[in-house]
Amino acid sequence: MERVIDLNKYLPDIITHYLDIARDAALELGYDIYLVGGAVRDILLKDYDIHDIDLAIEGDTAEFADLFRSKIEPVGFIYHEPFNTATFTISDDLHIDIAMCRTESYPQKAVLPIVEPAELRDDLKRRDFTINAMAISLTEGNKLVDIFSGEKDLKNGIIRILHKKSFLDDPTRIWRAVRYACRFDFEIEPSTLTLIERDKGNLSLLTPERRRYEMECVLNEKEPVKTLQKAKELGLIDLSAELIKRLEDAGELDELTFMAVYLEDKTDDVILRECEYWGLNSHDRDILMEVKDLKSRTVQKQHSKIYKTLKNYPEKALEIARRLTRDSRMKDMLSYYLDTARETVPFLTGDDLKELGYPEGKLLGEKLQELFMLQLDGEIDSREDAIARAIKL
Repeated sequence: MERVIDLNKYLPDIITHYLDIARDAALELGYDIYLVGGAVRDILLKDYDIHDIDLAIEGDTAEFADLFRSKIEPVGFIYHEPFNTATFTISDDLHIDIAMCRTESYPQKAVLPIVEPAELRDDLKRRDFTINAMAISLTEGNKLVDIFSGEKDLKNGIIRILHKKSFLDDPTRIWRAVRYACRFDFEIEPSTLTLIERDKGNLSLLTPERRRYEMECVLNEKEPVKTLQKAKELGLIDLSAELIKRLEDAGELDELTFMAVYLEDKTDDVILRECEYWGLNSHDRDILMEVKDLKSRTVQKQHSKIYKTLKNYPEKALEIARRLTRDSRMKDMLSYYLDTARETVPFLTGDDLKELGYPEGKLLGEKLQELFMLQLDGEIDSREDAIARAIKL
């Protein structure tokens, strides 16, 4: 028995409006068009927080994209010729991706695929997991197409790949399996787990940029530490129980905060090697080195000494260090600098000192610095006081 999905029940009006336009454009050209990917999965899970729409078309993507574009006037549009895909930006919160139904072949492990036009069945077969290999036919009355029993796996809470070469073709699917399992509280079924164990070594074949993207996706999950714990259990990343606890204590994780914990107490050589592996650029690497250096700094109490100690560090390094330090005195020192010292406006400027008779040059800068340090230490508490002290100096 065919199952029809009432999209109006699950999707906001703005999305169904654009899906109706896409359906009509496809019918005008004589093409079939399908809603595919995560949106179908999330509709069946009754997760209504859908912002990205993927459509697959049995037909000429460029021709369809031109017609669709003329009907909706998007704020942004990109056509990706190598893959025959198009991205329409409707708003900051809504994007529509359109691709031809296609097959994919991988000339070697862990590289981007070569694509060829195909029918829907072949397009669904190339996907990562059964729960993502369903479609809703917009041109056939919103009929659910579920060739690989994805809805059954959704109901049973199962992550299952579609074929035994899946992780060999695209090792990033291993990270996706972990993310989906943790996001939905699903189980990775035994044969898929066996293939993860067999193929996880191929993660090292990915480019650093692709590894970095996968880690960014993990950290963007609602429970990234849970996902990292699962990745550790599967041998995808080396994290001790202590580091897991440190990550939990760190709160919201961005990429550099995670890396600062992950590389805590590591040598400079290890930090450089791991930064290269995870695709971090030189700027990010330098911030991590500065975070490490901050741990060796002597805690200061005097405000002027705090300022002199910390003023040359990047703000991001200071913020990460404050979040991660377990030394309450260091946290207080970092907080004073970040929240107070760097926000303090000097009572006097260089022009003020020149009006008082100071010549332009090195001495002027030294006196400004000296007056500002006295201000931070509370020995100068007004502009008038600063002028009086400048005259004495």
